[in-house]
Amino acid sequence: MAFRIKSMNYRHRIRCPTSPEEDTTSSSSSSSGNNSQDVLGVLSSPSSDYLIQSLLGEGTFGKVTKCVKTATKETVAVKMIKNSRFKSEAKNEVDILGHLRAFDSDRFNFVKYNDAFIDGEHLCLEFEMLDISLLDFLQKKPSHCLLVKEIRPILHQVGTAMKLLRSLRVAHTDLKPDNIMMVDHINQPLKVKIIDFGLARHVSQTQWGSYIQALSYRSPEVILGLPFTAAIDMWSLGCIAAELFLGSVLYSGNCEYDILRHIVQTQGRLPLKLLNNGLKTRCFFQRKGCNDRQWRLKTPFEYGKATWTNCYFTSLDDLNMVRPVCHLSDDDTMAEVDDRENFIDLLKQMLQLDVAKRIKPSQLLEDPFITMRDIEARYPYSL
Repeated sequence: MAFRIKSMNYRHRIRCPTSPEEDTTSSSSSSSGNNSQDVLGVLSSPSSDYLIQSLLGEGTFGKVTKCVKTATKETVAVKMIKNSRFKSEAKNEVDILGHLRAFDSDRFNFVKYNDAFIDGEHLCLEFEMLDISLLDFLQKKPSHCLLVKEIRPILHQVGTAMKLLRSLRVAHTDLKPDNIMMVDHINQPLKVKIIDFGLARHVSQTQWGSYIQALSYRSPEVILGLPFTAAIDMWSLGCIAAELFLGSVLYSGNCEYDILRHIVQTQGRLPLKLLNNGLKTRCFFQRKGCNDRQWRLKTPFEYGKATWTNCYFTSLDDLNMVRPVCHLSDDDTMAEVDDRENFIDLLKQMLQLDVAKRIKPSQLLEDPFITMRDIEARYPYSL
């Protein structure tokens, strides 16, 4: 069921000072914290005006602004999409958001979508206002990383959202720390929601060689140019989980070859069925011999790279030793060490190279790391 956009040709009104005196007054009011004067522009829908207070973010498709909805006095986030350039992408996002409106956004941990309207050249989507991104939250931490007991509720919440998306046969395709928001990191620590369904796709719309997912969170099947499933989101979540633990990106690089090289270094050869069917396999791999069915990753020289870096670990199991446990009580340290074993085991299932064997959201929610079956009995006061 498609969600119909309220379509009216509203004029985009930008508030500009008309005289030096007004400019001075506006600046003075702004510095004193008078929100009624601190308006960057006005958007209009059939039901309300929206006073633009600040720019929250900007991307290829448009801008996200912080607004006050005059009809209700609520502070909301409004995504302004360049309607003429991204008409099909915008329609797709509105359709998916329309389907999600049937579900409780608080229970399933995705941003609450309120309305859509046209203002001038922009399609505007109104959402609830959230707090800071998971990336910003991580950067505010002195260590830039989290304990595994802090990672657990985040994985549980995102896994719950992914389970719903999978049941709807939808892939988000752009999971990354920027697109996971804290609801209120002061009063509701570690409560998160998924945002930005601009690149979300129904799995029936998958195409060979689709260019999706942020580079450091891109799954091997997408890199190789294979049709994707919702399993690509689980790969991205695995990369995010590792980043929360390490305080740095798991697989870094400036091109797809770098990412593949790090994956192979830490997880070994990719499954033959991926390599044999990938549209882009020969960009990164070549046959070992003329009559050999096996593939090998091209050397950096063969690929055409003048410089490259190696991973600082050789397997996912090594992650347990990369970051020492520190600044914890003895009981908490023992619980953290034991908990890490379950975390690494889950991480390996999330980053399974074989798509068919990669853990599903429903399985993730029942994993010992999430349920704490092994830890809770041994360390009841440390969790």
